[in-house]
Amino acid sequence: MFCCYCGKQFDVLPSFCSACGKALEILKVIKQEERNRPTAVVPSPTLNKFLEYREMKSKERQQFNFGKKGGKKQEDKKVQINIGLMCLQNGSLKPLRGKTLPLALDPQTTADDLLALAVKKMTDFNKDLQEGPYILLYPDGSEIIYIPGTQKPFLLKDYKVEMGKPYARLSLFICSKKDFEEADRDLSSESDTEVLITSRTTAEFNLADTLNSTMFQTAGCFRRVNTVEEKHTIVEEYLRWYVIYRNHSVIERFKDGLATLQFLTALQQHSSVLASVLCHSDNKLMAADMENLFRADLSPAGSNRRQEEGKTLGFWADYLLDCEEQPTAAVSLEDVLMFATGLSSLPPAGIAPLPCIEFLTNSPYPMANTCANTLKLPLLHSYSLFKTHMDFGIQNSPGFGCF
Repeated sequence: MFCCYCGKQFDVLPSFCSACGKALEILKVIKQEERNRPTAVVPSPTLNKFLEYREMKSKERQQFNFGKKGGKKQEDKKVQINIGLMCLQNGSLKPLRGKTLPLALDPQTTADDLLALAVKKMTDFNKDLQEGPYILLYPDGSEIIYIPGTQKPFLLKDYKVEMGKPYARLSLFICSKKDFEEADRDLSSESDTEVLITSRTTAEFNLADTLNSTMFQTAGCFRRVNTVEEKHTIVEEYLRWYVIYRNHSVIERFKDGLATLQFLTALQQHSSVLASVLCHSDNKLMAADMENLFRADLSPAGSNRRQEEGKTLGFWADYLLDCEEQPTAAVSLEDVLMFATGLSSLPPAGIAPLPCIEFLTNSPYPMANTCANTLKLPLLHSYSLFKTHMDFGIQNSPGFGCF
């Protein structure tokens, strides 16, 4: 025991401190009260309370959950697509140049919600936009109701999966209902051009036959023609010799080479399957083919550079459409392909390495690396400036002696 005033130690607490003379009776009273005070019973935790506590902490962890990299829990991620405007031109629906805008929306957006967002975005940025109502269209001009080729209602996420493209390369259009209903959608197919022999009389054909007598004698079909109908027979005989018999030995050696590893047998049995990768076709190059051919090397999503690159990709798509649809365009799609890859047409077996698009900040003109099949596009602020510099750069860069 100690004196609470001077700190002197005692074995038995006295009434007065021998050191300081203070009365210590009050300490005896306090000690007695502490002994008489009942001891509080602390309840021990039960299983139910522990389960309640664990559930409460679990909810707190879920509320303040952190991702794998330590970032905060992300809200539903927005994606960005391109929205354009179609109108009636020369009896058909065509996209308007320079009217493509980026649109941020949820991947679960339906066709009706997407149409409402697209119309609002177009109205905000184009005060001269004609009054609606509007409908939502695919790039081919068909109305958006279902996912193409299915009976599934349109959902942006499902459409992206079917297209196999990133969201930034998806383009949809709005069109006034009036233009859509008035559009002439009749598809006309032109028959293959028929090769005609222009000589109309036997005298004209005999004169041409005489002028080319050496060639016909070599082929073994030099003779006098009595009727106009006989000229077709002579032409067929000559072509058969020129294409087949004249090259017979070369063709046989070529077949012997194909017979290695039984490839000739497979080619004879499945000619229609292998034709697409062995035979060149003169199909006209389309803007959609060019757009799907190139893959863009984009900056991280959400960055300022990514927004500029997305805008430039919209200019690129409009530029390809201009090259395709305008007969008097300064640059054709073949010129663009030649500039980027050194090829004037798409080879049957494809292009390796796959062409890609990069972006330039230090030059207003396009650049290309034909060895790596890389096209570098300038980051510019307007489509008219982009088109002018693209035309100038491609026209002043002829390659490989093909121009």
